[in-house]
Amino acid sequence: MGYLTRNKVFHKGKVDDWEVSADLFFLGEIEMQAQFAACSYGEIAERVEQGNKDVGLFAFCHMFLVFSGNISKLLFCNGSSSSSERERRRRIRNRLGVSRESSLADRASRNYMEHFDERMERYLKPKGDRCITIPRLIVDEEPEVITLDDGRSFPPKFLRLFNVSTFELILYDQRVALNPIYEEVCIVQERAKALIESLPDARG
Repeated sequence: MGYLTRNKVFHKGKVDDWEVSADLFFLGEIEMQAQFAACSYGEIAERVEQGNKDVGLFAFCHMFLVFSGNISKLLFCNGSSSSSERERRRRIRNRLGVSRESSLADRASRNYMEHFDERMERYLKPKGDRCITIPRLIVDEEPEVITLDDGRSFPPKFLRLFNVSTFELILYDQRVALNPIYEEVCIVQERAKALIESLPDARG
């Protein structure tokens, strides 16, 4: 694995050799996570094109969000991060041309699958609202009301919904659009790969 001596990717003026080497490991991990995310998205797109509305679509949606969330964690720090961790993320974002307005910076999508059990408990607690809860639904258009066999109609709330027309995923009270994240993932993957391959014997 030959990332430890690739010091010329970053300016060495203010960064020592070990930090440079660690940055390169981050780049390699970002590239790999982006590959995984792109593969997951490709499975979603292929199934949608085939008209497949099997619940397996949710599995690939979840995988896509996990992998893209990993990229986000490698690019953006949380509030408890050290100054050196923040500086590393800043250097890597600069090299990859990722701004703070990137969809990968969105903590909502980054934390989409975190503590889902606790969120389910909160979401299912009775609130006195007149609605019907749908456990999972894959549709071309999100319904505004659900009409039962007896003719009664209720506004729905969803534990999971995937809109195959918009590629929008709903989990409880949160919505995530997959397409903008995928576009950013592809850009990051291409740039990370180019940076790594620009190094001599980067694959050596």
